[in-house]
Amino acid sequence: MAERLGDSLGGTESVRRRLINTLGIPAGEVQLASLSGLGINRVTPRAMMKIFRGLRKELQRNNLSPADIMAVAGIDPGTLEDRFTGPAWQGSVIAKTGTLIRTDGGASSLVGQMRTANGETLLFVIMNQRGNVVRFRENQDFIVMQVQNSRGGPKAFKYKPLTLTMKLADTESISGSADAEFEPTVKVPTNSP
Repeated sequence: MAERLGDSLGGTESVRRRLINTLGIPAGEVQLASLSGLGINRVTPRAMMKIFRGLRKELQRNNLSPADIMAVAGIDPGTLEDRFTGPAWQGSVIAKTGTLIRTDGGASSLVGQMRTANGETLLFVIMNQRGNVVRFRENQDFIVMQVQNSRGGPKAFKYKPLTLTMKLADTESISGSADAEFEPTVKVPTNSP
């Protein structure tokens, strides 16, 4: 899906140029081989932080938050479902993971935001390579928890999980009816005598 969306924006080089021009990322800090994240892509932690800040601004302009498009740890299904699950930490981290087991001898990243008991929202980028992905994830969680603890502990974001069906129920389909289904019309040639 990411590849198709990226193609609609003009492909890897077009997306790279947009990041450089829109967010002011130095050209040497972002190299894209694919838009799905597979393959050899290079983004510095500084560039990734600029990308995340830019994403937050764009979401805010559209009355959305990171929780609307990223996993809320310990609550949402997916890559963060089993991370930050303790009662105090559940819901205190919103992030995107990235994992490639074979690339760079094992690569793992965690990019997002954490909330602390004193009300701060702290943004973070953690990138690891050349090692055990499971250990990287454990260390990422430890670092985030240590930072939260240094600021009074974790605090959950205000977040009410919505299932996809609930979100879709609030939208209208192409035909204007929430109950209608859409199937493309396929013309089947008929043989006429």
